[in-house]
Amino acid sequence: MPDVGSTKDGLVQVRFSREQFARDGFVRFACDSSDILEIARALGTIATTPGVPTVQMLEPRSAAAEEASSYSGNFGTGVFPLHTDMAHWFTPPHFFILRCVRGAAEVATRILLAEKLISDEDPLRLRRALFRPRRRLEGRLSILRLQDRGLFRWDSLFLRPVNREASYLEERVKERVAAATAQSICLLIIDNPQPHRRLKPVGG
Repeated sequence: MPDVGSTKDGLVQVRFSREQFARDGFVRFACDSSDILEIARALGTIATTPGVPTVQMLEPRSAAAEEASSYSGNFGTGVFPLHTDMAHWFTPPHFFILRCVRGAAEVATRILLAEKLISDEDPLRLRRALFRPRRRLEGRLSILRLQDRGLFRWDSLFLRPVNREASYLEERVKERVAAATAQSICLLIIDNPQPHRRLKPVGG
């Protein structure tokens, strides 16, 4: 079924399959607007985070020009590892909209459903496996779980295992990510932290 939303400036139609979105956690969509904020308003209330731009322009950058605290600073213009966005935050943003403004045939955003990564793991081990961000955020160091409070998170760069159970789980997930086949997507809405959803890299 298509979804139609409206903004203060008039009617903006955002057409996508709710069934596919609920099933896969992401969906390609069509829209009669090129304004990303206008599209977002048509879908719902835009969440804001202090110190984080509401709209970010992702551009290829060399590793030498960026800080080591960013993906570009670690991988430059190469392929970024599969991850859920802001996995090192205590509560990651729920939804993302990605739009390719000027792409290249050899570069794509790849999506991987995360269900098989942890679906056969012991729930007790998932509960006991504790991770932490690689560095403090606003002076705090939160203890995190890969699946907790109705969300799934994964980031091999910015999450660090705290105990033995987490180290074991980290290796299991890395092996499964390496063996998985991801889909290539160009314009989509993402249900970011829901359990058994998707991981996303950028680059290629």
